[in-house]
This record gives sequence, C-alpha cells and structure tokens, in this order.
Amino acid sequence: MRIRPFKNCDADTIISWIKDERIFRFWCADRFESYPITGKDLIAQYADLSFNNDIFHFVAYDETGLLGHFNIRYPDRSDINTVRLGYVIVNDTKRGQGLGTRMIKMALDYAVEYMHATKVTIGVFDNNPSALHCYLKAGFKDTGETDIYSCLGEDWTCKELEYDPYDTSPDEEGFTYFISEDEYMDFRKSAGWAEFPLEEAHEGLKNSYIFCLRNEEKPIALGRVLWDHGYVVYIADVIVLPEYQGQGLGRKIMEKIMKTIESWLKPGYRIMVSLVSAKGKEAFYEKFGFISRPDSDHGNGMSQWLSAEDTPNEVCCHAD
Repeated sequence: MRIRPFKNCDADTIISWIKDERIFRFWCADRFESYPITGKDLIAQYADLSFNNDIFHFVAYDETGLLGHFNIRYPDRSDINTVRLGYVIVNDTKRGQGLGTRMIKMALDYAVEYMHATKVTIGVFDNNPSALHCYLKAGFKDTGETDIYSCLGEDWTCKELEYDPYDTSPDEEGFTYFISEDEYMDFRKSAGWAEFPLEEAHEGLKNSYIFCLRNEEKPIALGRVLWDHGYVVYIADVIVLPEYQGQGLGRKIMEKIMKTIESWLKPGYRIMVSLVSAKGKEAFYEKFGFISRPDSDHGNGMSQWLSAEDTPNEVCCHAD
C-alpha cells in the first residue's frame, strides 16, 4: 500500500464505495446536506476548500487500484502542531483485510514525519464499531470527550480520539510503542552493544516498529522490528535491562512481535523473518520457530559494519 495526493479522477471511485446513507453519514457526518452525492460534488467541495491551504486530500492505492481515502487538515490555523484526520473510507470490496488500519498508520506517519504534528485527532461515531476498532488499533486513544450529531432522525454520539506519537502510556497488554533515542542508546549500553550518534538512532527508530515494556515510565524491555511491507521482516533488537532479566520479559516481547508479524499476513502471503542472535541465546529464539544456521538448506548468516571512517570519502569517475 502507498499513499498519494487525491486527484479529481479518483472522486467517482471513492463515491462508489458508499452504498447507503448510513455509511455516507459515518463518512462525512453533516458535511454534505443531502444524499446521494456524485464525484462532481466531492470535487466541488474540495475545490472550495483548496483556497484555505489548510486541508490536504489523499488516497491509498496498490497495483490493483484505489484502496482508501482520507484527508488531513489543521483544525486551528494558529496551531500547526495539531492536525485532524477526516473523510476516512476504505474500498468496500476490500474491507475486513486490515487495510483501514494500515492506511491510518500511514496517515499518522505522514502527519508526524512530514507535517511534524505532535497531536493527531479524529472523530468517530460510537455506532460505527468497526471504524472505532480500526482507529484504536492504529494507535488512537479515546479522550472521553463526545459530541452529538443529528443524523437520519437520530442523535449520534461522536467520540473524540487522539494520537500522541510520543505517548508512553501502556496499552491493555502493557506495551508502549515509542522510545526516545536517548532511551534506546541506554538500552544498547546496558547490553554492551555498539553506540551511535543520537541523530542516527533517531532515524533508525522512526523507521521501526517499537515494542516497549516500562516500569513506572522507565523502559525495561525493548523489541525493534523492520519490515519492507513485502516478504522481509528483520527483528533488529530484543533487549531486557540486566536488573529485569529472568522475569520472562524477553519472551513477552517476542510473543508480541511474532503475533504482530502474523497479523501482517494476508491470504497467499509468506513472510521471511530473520534475526541475528546474541552468542549463546540461540536456544531462546528456537522456541519461537527460528532455525540456527548453517544447516542443510542455509549457509551462514553474514553481516558487516561500515563507517564513514572506513570507506573512501570520494569516488571519482573520469572519462576522456
């Protein structure tokens, strides 16, 4: 899945996913007066909004075509740190495949990475449980705030959700999904592993899936995963602080990682999961189905470290 800016030619397809007025109101609330609407109506509304320069429209797609649609806007022009998601909808022929959650996570990544948002909000009707589940699974949390909309002759309660990319409060399983570069480097020091400049650590973390267990805000166990969104997954780090080892935290981290990776599988998919075990820890990972190399089918795992000091600073090509 990828995302790109909305184009006018997308409008008819997006509107075709709305099969009845209930779904229509779940999608837009009261932003359109009447139902149904056409692609031209959507284009006209977006054209009117374009002069504000505070709302941006996107679609999600893959090789099969459009998968979903959403927009990101600044609800308060004086606060560029807060953005809001809206008009979220998924291709109705592809629902139930986890595409909505993936799209929302990509939207959140875009908001944080490129718009530098420190808070993302969204509203969802409580009588739309599938959407609520999708947003919560993507990382939003219920603020407890609500609003009432009059839709289809009924009063609908809209829940206010919020996403904080730096939130360290645990979920129902005790996991948090953010760790700072300073905390990460403290983990590496505790394990006796190589250290990096904080800027390099920051870049690595923002492109990783983080699974962290904390004790009174202090991170005590960490898992870090890289995924190409295809068939390759690499478990880069599993670290437990020395004073917390022997309590089953490493196993809990690995169980969460493997459960998450399994959730990425779709019918017909296979994912190759790799890692480099610390010396003497091979038996721990074998309990999760990993094989030691070499064996009859695989050669040795291989790696190398590169640094700017060890490689030529300049490569010159000259042609007469």
